[in-house]
Amino acid sequence: MTKEDVLALPAAVRSFNGFYTVDGKFTMEDSMGILIAFTVLVLVAGAAVVWTLVRYIRRRGRARRLRTEVQG
Repeated sequence: MTKEDVLALPAAVRSFNGFYTVDGKFTMEDSMGILIAFTVLVLVAGAAVVWTLVRYIRRRGRARRLRTEVQG
């Protein structure tokens, strides 16, 4: 690092938002925060897929039972 970089570092650290920041030559990120956010995103997406599949299977079973009752 050059002397100018070292002198610019305190200002870059002050502008860090705690998650991800690009300030001039500096790129700062909280890797654990990003990992936690990604994990939460994957869990929410997985839960949405499971919920959709459960609703689809239940509706399909309900429709099949109604057709059987009407025919029988």
